[in-house]
Amino acid sequence: MAQVKRRRPVPHLRSRFEPSVDGRRWVLVLPRLPLTANERLRLHWAAQRRDGKSWREALLAAGRPPREPPARAVVRLTIHRRRLQDPDNQVASVKPILNALVARGWLVDDSADHVDPHVEECKGLAVGTVVEWEEAR
Repeated sequence: MAQVKRRRPVPHLRSRFEPSVDGRRWVLVLPRLPLTANERLRLHWAAQRRDGKSWREALLAAGRPPREPPARAVVRLTIHRRRLQDPDNQVASVKPILNALVARGWLVDDSADHVDPHVEECKGLAVGTVVEWEEAR
C-alpha cells in the first residue's frame, strides 16, 4: 500500500491590532492573505464581492476609526507568503484591503492624492498580512 504524503499545516500570524499612543499610527495583523491578482480576476463577480466584504469584516478588529481620518496617509502592507509575486501583482492584490480601509472610515480615499501605498512581500513559513498606516507628514 502506498503511503500518503501528508502536508504540514501552514502556520499563520496571530491576529492583533496596535494603535499608537498619539493616535496617528495603526498596525493591524491579520492571519490571512489577499488573493493574487490572477486569482481575483478568475473569480466570479459574486465571489469577488464576498472577498471584499470579508476584508471589510476583518477590519472590524481594528475597532472604531478616528473621527476625522487623515487627509493623506502612508500605508505599508507586508504580506508573508510561501511563494512571492512579481511587483505588479503585489500592488494589485492589496486593492481590496485599501478599499476596506476606505469603507470602514480609516482612510479618506484610496486615490494617489490621499494614499501612498508601499507593498512588500516576505517569504517564510508563517503566512498573513500586516497592515500599517499613519498620517503622512
